[in-house]
Amino acid sequence: MSNRVVDDAVQVAAPPAVPMLLTVPEACAQLHISRWMLYRLIHTRQLTTIKLGRRRLIPQTAVASLIERLARETL
Repeated sequence: MSNRVVDDAVQVAAPPAVPMLLTVPEACAQLHISRWMLYRLIHTRQLTTIKLGRRRLIPQTAVASLIERLARETL
């Protein structure tokens, strides 16, 4: 008979290093812009947002797209 120990530990997925959705203050901090400027980008439809209840959240992909688009425009 073998005295093998079976590890039945449940592996939990680690949270993503970068959140998928950012709050307005988090997006401002990531872009190094003011809250007013962020809302200006939202109102001019340069930055896509999601409304979840009363919260306005900014997808990380929208921030990345904005940065890429602005980088292409400055070349």
